[in-house]
Amino acid sequence: MLIQLNEVPNAGYVYLAVVYTVLMNFYLSHNVMKARKKFDVKYPTMYSSDDRFNCYQRAHQNTLEYIPYVIILFIPCAIAWPLFASICQAIWVTSRFVYAHGYYTGDPEKRMRGVFGYIGFLGMLLYNIWIAIKLIFGLKVEMSTEKPIKRIPVRKAQDLPSDCSGTPGGTIYGTTPGGTKIIYDRLYLLRMRDHVVSQTPPRDMPNIPGVTCVESFVSDSTTNNACEHGRVEDNKNAIDEGPEDNLKNQYPDELEL
Repeated sequence: MLIQLNEVPNAGYVYLAVVYTVLMNFYLSHNVMKARKKFDVKYPTMYSSDDRFNCYQRAHQNTLEYIPYVIILFIPCAIAWPLFASICQAIWVTSRFVYAHGYYTGDPEKRMRGVFGYIGFLGMLLYNIWIAIKLIFGLKVEMSTEKPIKRIPVRKAQDLPSDCSGTPGGTIYGTTPGGTKIIYDRLYLLRMRDHVVSQTPPRDMPNIPGVTCVESFVSDSTTNNACEHGRVEDNKNAIDEGPEDNLKNQYPDELEL
């Protein structure tokens, strides 16, 4: 699971935003407990005749009233865009500190100093609405959890690496000397299967009867060698004529690297 999370860009900020929210709630709750001792308000009394205590209580209660809505907006937003959701959440949580300390002054009007928290709240709300509209109308939703794909056109056979592997589904992949993973789209390769380059078997493969060569040819070393090289000679002229141009003209699509 942790390996998969490492593949998600900016996922760490989501966890920091959650911890920040919890710490903020603990802080406001602690201030209410201190205010009970300061103004001598016993449990389970919720509000007192002393408005100074009520300001502490309302700062915390108002935050608790909003937290469910904020968390509901934060979760789907974080799935689609972790960094944006984390920033919006951090803005809202920070505003609650300012909101509370404005309330603690005893002047309720000063709580409005924390009104900037609506930037984060409305940001997540509008983004959720935008994603909902795109999904309803079948529009493509770009997920930031996907790593960016660099597309490089393949114009000639030499563009493909000499060493590559495949998945059970048929996708071919390889790596660069620096370790970057290269993936060749299976659908593109299927469209290329009738091309002259695709008809040329790979070289320097072990002679495995029934796998890399025909079983009946194995006993004959000369034919066995031909099995290894396949139809290289037959296709040599066709390759020399320029399969790169055929690739470019017939299949202009690019592979995903």
